[in-house]
Amino acid sequence: MAGQAAHGELEIRPPRENEWPACRMLLPETFKRGLKPDALLAFDRHRPMALGAVAFQTRKHETALHEIRVIRTHRRLGIGRRLLDSIKTSAMTAFAEAQAHPEAGPFLVANGFASVSRMLVVEVDLDPMIAEMARLRDRAIRSGRVPASARLVSPREAPAAEAVALYQAITAGRWIHPAHLEASLTDPRIADISSVLLVDGHVAGMVVVRSRPENDRVHVQARAVMPAFRGGWANVLIMADALEKGRAAGIRRIRFDSMDDNQDTLKLARRFHADTIAIYDRYERDAPALERPHA
Repeated sequence: MAGQAAHGELEIRPPRENEWPACRMLLPETFKRGLKPDALLAFDRHRPMALGAVAFQTRKHETALHEIRVIRTHRRLGIGRRLLDSIKTSAMTAFAEAQAHPEAGPFLVANGFASVSRMLVVEVDLDPMIAEMARLRDRAIRSGRVPASARLVSPREAPAAEAVALYQAITAGRWIHPAHLEASLTDPRIADISSVLLVDGHVAGMVVVRSRPENDRVHVQARAVMPAFRGGWANVLIMADALEKGRAAGIRRIRFDSMDDNQDTLKLARRFHADTIAIYDRYERDAPALERPHA
């Protein structure tokens, strides 16, 4: 009967080769991003139909939860909880898009997760922003505040380990895995329009930008400036350089990821009347709990 699947009647296992289309149907956001995740499907033992699925990826002892979905007729029966508990890991992280999926946060909290941080995705027109950044850059240079050893380079020319270490120190790696960030620095879609600031030959700041060939937008995926250089000339030099590269490539709109406590980016967003595209909350769970409410 629809809506009834007792725990003993539920089978959870990895998909067989011919069941991956069911995974793609249940987890469209995961496969839209081109990910190749691990996955589990939930079945009623008496009916050859997938009731739910979860996509995830495990690195060492931590698992990133990409997406979990239970079909509408079988929600609130504990299937989502069973899918989560079937992932064998000691720690798990998850991201929930608060605007598009307001139900995700309460589900994660009910299943042992705690909210640890929030990221905003905002988008602005490039032309007014580049005009302002260029004005501030030129003023900073005229003021003599920019050290003679300051130099803007492509990520390909920068010490990758230093760039990754700076990002880790600023964000604690909460949104981009270090290995992924390091690999991105040599990706032509990123390196050609990103910018790294060197001072005395060492990384003092960076902006990592990914272009989207199918439209006229770029996405700023990572920004970091050493604490000693924040709030002044360093940020505007890096941003002006990256924005000018973007305009030369035909870009018209720019999208930023920003932690909700990143005052530099939030000020930029307010100044240029940014549109909020998405709000992502990061959740963490240390270990599977034994007694949790059904979800």
